[in-house]
Amino acid sequence: MSEPVEPQDTEIPEGLDVAALVERAEQILLGGPPKYTRGEVAERAQIDLDEGRRLWRALGFPSVGDDEVVFTDCDVEAI
Repeated sequence: MSEPVEPQDTEIPEGLDVAALVERAEQILLGGPPKYTRGEVAERAQIDLDEGRRLWRALGFPSVGDDEVVFTDCDVEAI
């Protein structure tokens, strides 16, 4: 078994917009910006809201409030 990798103390380059970098990485990983609530995803995927909630939890994702805009087009496709 390999040795665990110790975190390194790294400096953030001056002028780097960390918030923009994190937002861009999130968009790449999630397939786009969040723009739907749970209800909007269920409506677009043509499923019952409770069925969508159960499926989301079964996939191992955290529970979110019904009015939180956290879902993407990829989430609609996945459902």
